[in-house]
Parts: sequence; C-alpha cells; structure tokens
Amino acid sequence: MLFFILLGLLAGFLSGLLGVGGGVILVPALTIYFKMGIKEAMGTSLAVIVFTAAIGAVRYHTQGLLSLNTVLFIVCGSVVGTLVGVYVNSRISGDVLKIVFALFLIFIGGKMLWGTALKGIQVEERE
Repeated sequence: MLFFILLGLLAGFLSGLLGVGGGVILVPALTIYFKMGIKEAMGTSLAVIVFTAAIGAVRYHTQGLLSLNTVLFIVCGSVVGTLVGVYVNSRISGDVLKIVFALFLIFIGGKMLWGTALKGIQVEERE
C-alpha cells in the first residue's frame, strides 16, 4: 500500500511539474516494479489520470496557463481516439503493446531532446 502511495506521489509531482500524463510514470512502474500486466497498468493509469489531470488543470487555469478553447478542440478528437485506442488495445498482445509503448517513449523523448539541443536551453524567468 505504501509503495502505491509513494508511486502516486511521484506520478502526481511529475504530472504537475512536467505536464506528463501519469501513464509515462505509472505504466512502466506498475509493469516493471509491481509486475502488473501492461493492459491492467494502462487501465489503472487512465483511471488515476482523471483525478491528477483535473487537479492539475484547475491549478494551471488559476495561473492563467490553460487554453480552454484548445482543450475543447483536443477533447473532441481525444474521445474518439481513446475509444479506437482501447478497441485496438483489446485486439493485440501485451508484448506488442510493451514494444509499441517503449518505442513511443523513445521517439517522443528523442524529439524533445533533439529539439532542445538544437535551440539551446533557455530558462524562463517569472516575476
């Protein structure tokens, strides 16, 4: 129980700090350290993200850092995308999902790292 609470603390902190969905932290942690099946980890992560995202979004909104118009448009697509994704998830093996998930994280991480390296690291100053 304590380890799950600590995992939640880490996922929540990184979600608030970096804007990453809990899936980036929770899915690997649940599958690697808690030996949960990938599909169960994904479902669990989605359920947790509901609460984490809601709290984070409210806090960002109070700071004027949330584009509600953008949210509405993205939600329209993401609802349909989620339904299709869950359907496809149910049709492929857990091993294939692990490979696809790992490749996705590597690809996105590489794009972000490469983009930052090309632009140079900039520190944002807040008043």
